[in-house]
Amino acid sequence: MNLYSKRGFTLAEVVIALGISVISFAALTAAYLGVQSLNMMSKRHIQAMEVVRGQIEMLKATAYTAIANSTTTVSLDAGPDGTFGTADDIQGTLTVTVRDFLDYDGDGNAAENRISVDSFGGGGSNDDVVLPVRVALSWTQKVFGGTKVMSVSVDTLIAA
Repeated sequence: MNLYSKRGFTLAEVVIALGISVISFAALTAAYLGVQSLNMMSKRHIQAMEVVRGQIEMLKATAYTAIANSTTTVSLDAGPDGTFGTADDIQGTLTVTVRDFLDYDGDGNAAENRISVDSFGGGGSNDDVVLPVRVALSWTQKVFGGTKVMSVSVDTLIAA
């Protein structure tokens, strides 16, 4: 009988193989958790865009003179139970601001709350105006073990 047989693995080989396996498993787990976190961020971002789009559609259906600055709390996500209006909903702050943030008419004045349509084409004689509106939604979300304030905003013009 030979004490130094080549038929099996040495303890060092087993420990090294086990170490490589543990490191590989940890890397794959971290990658999986990272992808899950990114998927959740993407899902919430899409939901936020839908909330903002819906608010813009509601503003278009609102009387022109009734559109004003506002801030409200809205449900962004139905939470784990899948039902809106329950305690696990994710809440966001929806802000509607009537102001020319982007200086649509190019007059150098970004503080206006009404824009003359004539200034877009130049030379017109009507007195039509549009409302420059920014609809923004912000919420707090867990990101890679911490929390971060996320936001989505859309600027649009609403005609009378």
